[in-house]
Amino acid sequence: MKTVLVTGASGFIGQILCKRLSEHGFRIKAVYRPSFKNIPDYVIPVLIDSIDNDTQWKQNLEDVSIVIHAAARVQMMKDTSLNPLEEYRKINYYGTARLAEEALKNGVELFIHLSTAKVNGEGKNEPYTENDPETPQDPYGVSKLEAEKKLAEISNGTSMRVVNARFPIVYGPGVKANFYSLIKLVSRTLPLPLQGIPNRRSFLYVENLCHAL
Repeated sequence: MKTVLVTGASGFIGQILCKRLSEHGFRIKAVYRPSFKNIPDYVIPVLIDSIDNDTQWKQNLEDVSIVIHAAARVQMMKDTSLNPLEEYRKINYYGTARLAEEALKNGVELFIHLSTAKVNGEGKNEPYTENDPETPQDPYGVSKLEAEKKLAEISNGTSMRVVNARFPIVYGPGVKANFYSLIKLVSRTLPLPLQGIPNRRSFLYVENLCHAL
């Protein structure tokens, strides 16, 4: 039985991912903030205040073969911080790099980083592919691309395999943030001028994402 460390286990994706991993026979170490109360009985809880450049991982990575790094500072429509990029970097870049370095030292075989399609950019008429040049347009996308490059640097020439899962907007039961706001708006049955808005997006169902992972 392989042990998987899942960060962001209390999040929209993390909760479903842990449940599916359990159903497939994995032993799960799930990372939560100490304040989180609804920890399921099929995981080994790992309580960590914050994920950044100073997080201590060594003891929590013992016997771990796979890391699925789902924790992140996600995109916000109205970011009031004075330096948004640095705020995103704290967890998305520095926190990711710290975890990957410790994972490598502890013999982790596979590091899966939940990235974003936003590293590719915005506004292209055709679908993006992994062969397109990365041109992120906002601090969130920039921080995720920086993390991808750092992971490549850390794992280069080592036995630890890195996978960057770039996905679009994820929806499903429990979704929050912008997608939830859109659901509430649509549920009011008011006529919306969506056809006239040139802002097409791809969506991914959370169960499909977790199945792929």
